Amino acid sequence: MEIAKLLESYGYDGLSVDTGTLDSYYWACPPSYIERGYMVELAQAIHEAGVRIPVICGSRMNDVNIAERAIADGKIDAIALGRPSIADPDLPRKVVAGTPEAIRPCIGCNQACIHRYGQIGIVNCAVNPLMGRPESYAPQRALVPRKVVVVGGGVAGMEAARTAALRGHDVTLFEKSDVLGGNLRTAGVLIVRDRTPALQHSPGRRG
Repeated sequence: MEIAKLLESYGYDGLSVDTGTLDSYYWACPPSYIERGYMVELAQAIHEAGVRIPVICGSRMNDVNIAERAIADGKIDAIALGRPSIADPDLPRKVVAGTPEAIRPCIGCNQACIHRYGQIGIVNCAVNPLMGRPESYAPQRALVPRKVVVVGGGVAGMEAARTAALRGHDVTLFEKSDVLGGNLRTAGVLIVRDRTPALQHSPGRRG
């Protein structure tokens, strides 16, 4: 907070605040077990310290409701979207269009964006296959559209049907149950009710 005051006195127009060090890497690049919006209260402390220039808050701020509420309450002035923009470059556009449910969310896995970049210098995304390879992975219109049948409405089946439809095929998706999602729905039932506070996690832990 003292540094923020000094930066304001030096003439800075705004501050993008963050937290974490190499020894607490899970704060700097928060993985999935860190709650979304955890930085809001920390960023709010900058204004409470007397800083009046805009405060920009990042780090797991890809929950639209949390972000809008924090800005409306005056805790922060704007949000920074790093990894969420990798997962869905159209995130701001979807918010403006009033369709936040269409946002492809960043899941905080840190696998393809952070670790893969550290390994081979390329940024990819676990939920956005086009990231880093738009030419090779972007669906191309089929020269001869066909009728395509996809059996099974799990994650793979839905993605296959979606991709085929984007290529111009006439797609029919068959699912034996009355809901889509497959094993992903089963996995979603496993909710951890008693989560260990983030501050108690070992610095060496990775999401």
